[in-house]
Amino acid sequence: MDQHKTTQDRLASNYSNHLQVGFNAFEFLLQFGQFREKDTDVVNVTAIVTSPAFAKAFARTLNESIANYEQRFGQIPDLDR
Repeated sequence: MDQHKTTQDRLASNYSNHLQVGFNAFEFLLQFGQFREKDTDVVNVTAIVTSPAFAKAFARTLNESIANYEQRFGQIPDLDR
């Protein structure tokens, strides 16, 4: 077994097209899942629990990344809710 693998080699990747967000006074819960039109339920893929400060930093970083993406590739259309 290769003992020189990077952290990236050990990370699992999952596809998500559904997100639920919950919170309380101490933490945010981000539940990522998959939804297909033929199914009636969302299949949860993973859940991330984090502090409010980190959730805010995550949102800022995601917004910056979206702006950079749109500058490079064009406007991302909004999804209907």
